[in-house]
Amino acid sequence: MEDTGAPGDLNANMRCQSTGDPQLDKAVHQWLTWDRNPWTRAQVDSLVAAGRLDDLRSRLCNSLSFGTAGLRAPMGAGFNRINDLTVIQSTQGLYSYLCRCFAELSSRGVVVGFDTRGQEESGCSSQR
Repeated sequence: MEDTGAPGDLNANMRCQSTGDPQLDKAVHQWLTWDRNPWTRAQVDSLVAAGRLDDLRSRLCNSLSFGTAGLRAPMGAGFNRINDLTVIQSTQGLYSYLCRCFAELSSRGVVVGFDTRGQEESGCSSQR
């Protein structure tokens, strides 16, 4: 598609075909704009091309929630899956929370660990 939209127009630079659902199209566009992992981007492109709207809605119209065991979800593309983007967003949220709760955070520091199991097959590439 050509870029004919005004700056900030969610329909500008749409890389994929419309799903016919404006809310889902917005979520697909947001995902493709924010996600930098070619593997998970390709998953979303493939789901759109195949017309798998229920799967897209499940992945893109819901968010992960942090529970007593942390973040738990299948690895893959979408705002309710574990992937590079949701790990980055969760880390940013945790950092923001810690900054509000601990005035001396910058002098104390934070240690973040990560689990690399399954990353190769999943396409996830998050590193320290």
